[in-house]
Amino acid sequence: MWHNMFVEQIPLAEKVIRTVVVYALLMVLFRLTGKRGLAAMNTFDFIVIFLLSNVVQNAVIGSDNSLLGGTVGALTLVAVNLGVNRLTAISPMAERLSSRAVPR
Repeated sequence: MWHNMFVEQIPLAEKVIRTVVVYALLMVLFRLTGKRGLAAMNTFDFIVIFLLSNVVQNAVIGSDNSLLGGTVGALTLVAVNLGVNRLTAISPMAERLSSRAVPR
């Protein structure tokens, strides 16, 4: 039991790439649907977000159900989000492209 919690079932690089691709896809989807912030979301939008998390779970970490796999996926999501937030803070072009940009 303990062995399976920490054994990597798919390569680390694959987990990171999968996570970044799914993150980017979700950013694009929310941008295309016009959801630019929490204020623009209603109850049904939150339901969609919760269901999306379940739907894309295997796309993020594949068939890896280990503790290490989940940790790598979570750390990658936080790191990518931090990088996107910093990029939008320093780049006007990234700010315009980001989902947080206010329509004019």
